[in-house]
Amino acid sequence: MTEKEIINSSDIFSKYRPYFLAQLEKLTDTLEELFEGNPQIDLKIEGRVKKVESFKKKLEKKKDKYKDAFKDMTDILGIRLITIYKDENDELINILKKNFNIDLKNSSNKFKKLDYDRMGYISLHYVCSYKHPEEDLLPEVREVVNNLKFEVQIRSYLQHVWAEVDHRLRYKTLIDVPTKIKRKLFRLSALFEMADSDFCHIRDEVRALERFYEEKFSAKNYNLRLDLSTINFYLKYNDKKIAEILNIMQIQHYNTFDVAKEEKLEKKLLKYAIKFGLHEIKHIDMLIHCLLSNQAAFLTYADKEMRSKLSYVVNSGCTFILNMLLVLFESRDRLKVIYNLSEESLDSLMLLREKVDFDI
Repeated sequence: MTEKEIINSSDIFSKYRPYFLAQLEKLTDTLEELFEGNPQIDLKIEGRVKKVESFKKKLEKKKDKYKDAFKDMTDILGIRLITIYKDENDELINILKKNFNIDLKNSSNKFKKLDYDRMGYISLHYVCSYKHPEEDLLPEVREVVNNLKFEVQIRSYLQHVWAEVDHRLRYKTLIDVPTKIKRKLFRLSALFEMADSDFCHIRDEVRALERFYEEKFSAKNYNLRLDLSTINFYLKYNDKKIAEILNIMQIQHYNTFDVAKEEKLEKKLLKYAIKFGLHEIKHIDMLIHCLLSNQAAFLTYADKEMRSKLSYVVNSGCTFILNMLLVLFESRDRLKVIYNLSEESLDSLMLLREKVDFDI
């Protein structure tokens, strides 16, 4: 490109840059819609349009290579996809390939280019374009280029942190960074890479445990030790059943498990369950079935004062089971303190215990 062509292209870009910004916003919205359909992917999308000065500098640098600034420059628009886990990259690439044209010649995988005995910046760079530019490109952008290419970088959060720190410490400084300091940076990159892999392994182990519990609770196999995990899964899988019991017992305020989940309350439930001799999740299930079969006794012996207190403190499956444990097992003196009940209401609760007679 001649100097005149560079100046002319830069002037055109300066004039049309607002439309490129609008195109970037449209592209970002499209990508968000594509990735929303995959619950396994949790990512952050960043984007930028080259500044006019940067655009011009690149043309000057590539003047012997470029013939048409807008056709040949592949990163006027830049998208960065930042994932939590690095092994989500393959799924992102598959989605990109399905929905966009990929210019493999100008794309790069910096992981593959890095020798086995080297450490440093790792990311994927894909040069993409629309499959249907006549539909997807804004008319104003098409006045400049009939099929705009844009660059998509894919990194994990840890790769992103490394790249940002490395760039600031090595490139945004006037000094020639000594080899000793560079070596420290590259040692850190190795630790980041190990952490990236370990995060993936830990996630897989957690998911395996989740599948184990899901299979057990789907099959109603409750012969499991009582702990926070089994309590959470029991509450989740029996949400509707508990809501029905509360409705029958005329306790109206109820939040679903997803809304009400709170670790402090679940720890409190676990503490009292163990205190009262419930050591397996099947004992909680037995308690629920006991309450189901003794609804009439509850309505008869839990008087208006007690039901009013319960309506105030019960708002979820967790708080319901916790309070039923207290009602059925806690000492009379403690119940008086906890619920501030009259002697008459306490007498009624003692009669309720005799009628229910829950035994594990």
